[in-house]
Amino acid sequence: MKYTIVLVDDEDEVRGRIASKIEGQEVFEVIGSAANGYDALDLLEEQTPDIVITDIKMPFVDGIELTRIIRKSYPTVKVAIISGYDDYSYLKEAINLDVVAYLSKPITSGNVEEFLDKIKQSLDAENEHIQLKEKMVVNQVRNRIIYHYLNEYQLNNDDALMVHEVGINITQPHVVICTRLMNFSGNIIEMEKKKNQCFLMMEELVGETFTAYHILFGQDIVSIVEADGDDFMKTLDLVLYKVINYIKKYILVDIAMGVSVSDKFVNLFDLYRQSQFELESYGVDDSNTINYHVDNTIISDKKTFNAEDINEFKKNIRYMNEQDFSAYIGKLTQKIIEEHTYDYFRVIVTLSGLVIEYSDSVSASMRHFLDINTIKTYIESKNMDGFMKLITKLASEMKADIAVRKTRKSSKLMHDIIAYLEQHYDNPEMSMDMVSDAFNISVSYLSTLFKKETDTTFNRYLVSKRIEHAKLLLKSTEDKMVTITEKCGYKDVYYFSHSFKKTTGQSPKEYRKNEAY
Repeated sequence: MKYTIVLVDDEDEVRGRIASKIEGQEVFEVIGSAANGYDALDLLEEQTPDIVITDIKMPFVDGIELTRIIRKSYPTVKVAIISGYDDYSYLKEAINLDVVAYLSKPITSGNVEEFLDKIKQSLDAENEHIQLKEKMVVNQVRNRIIYHYLNEYQLNNDDALMVHEVGINITQPHVVICTRLMNFSGNIIEMEKKKNQCFLMMEELVGETFTAYHILFGQDIVSIVEADGDDFMKTLDLVLYKVINYIKKYILVDIAMGVSVSDKFVNLFDLYRQSQFELESYGVDDSNTINYHVDNTIISDKKTFNAEDINEFKKNIRYMNEQDFSAYIGKLTQKIIEEHTYDYFRVIVTLSGLVIEYSDSVSASMRHFLDINTIKTYIESKNMDGFMKLITKLASEMKADIAVRKTRKSSKLMHDIIAYLEQHYDNPEMSMDMVSDAFNISVSYLSTLFKKETDTTFNRYLVSKRIEHAKLLLKSTEDKMVTITEKCGYKDVYYFSHSFKKTTGQSPKEYRKNEAY
């Protein structure tokens, strides 16, 4: 992926020289250029580059002011500075604004290459930081999902949708391994330190051969390993003995392992119990440091909803419209009744829990419709059809309630934002960041809400409010242009004049002459 650039310089030669150096590169791509700060801001309204390279000294809006505006209105866009001035104040201001690189004129091939290399290093470092944070988030979500399975909890809707995203292949058989330090005589702190060292070695050595996830769970290291290939168990045995020998040699502790049979990821709780059972057998036969579970007797044969069924229900009740959800429930009811293999008790209890979980997540308060007596009545009467009709009815009521509340909430929020702008549009520091902070919402949500409710962008709306006020002042007062500029939230008279003319087609002086009364 190339980094995208917008070039801003009032000298055609400078823009051309930098563009020629970038042309044909695999790293950068110029997606726009402008001869002044006004045009650059217009470009940013249409597309968002990774970086803006701008001259400092330009008419009307200089590079420093342009950088300030970009920092406020486009916080993800980086800025690099070009200057023919060695003025320390410019350099200090650029540093304060956190520009990523600084190029001094006159421009040569050598210093342009060095300049571009600095920009690349800065962008690469930020991308690596973002990727590291994303990896940490993925690990946190995956660990949370595993914790839920090991505790036999229901996943919330967001986690259920994230199972595939975090790399868990739920269709692939898995083996659970419980590993524990044995006969350790040190104190708690020393034991935890050794356990963490064992965890890291387990992660490294098992990961060399298998796709595996590892967590610290209670007093044990729990490893979930994808069971892939005909010789999986044989290869796993070799790897685990390698782990045991390395830990004994380098960490100086003894460990024991319990290993489950291979089965679906959705049966993780049962697999964990198997590995726990085998680990507890270590004391019975100390000659075996790895005990394998040899059958699947712990796992229940009763048919109920598996993880795919649960995830599908949670997704459908949240995202389907009323008609589609009713059709889905109808087909599900028919399947449960006609197959005669489902455990009605577990199905009704599971679906009741999922509906209550969803109703709580959207503050719909449906618990009283699915209290213990209601659930018990449907179970004892084996009235699956009646129960599913109740589910459909409750889902319909929740969706109607959510729709009403969502409309009220977004309209109320937009009303408050507009009122806030009415009071503060004359603040020259006004920006999407400021409004987002004031209302505790994200910039992206504010942008989407503004477009949806007003059919325009935040920046265009703010400009329109300022220009409307300017028109009023020009018509009804004799204030000087610099005063009107400040009253309308602009710092620079030239920038104000440019915005006014772009919006109205007339300069402020022309408008005052034609419209004054």
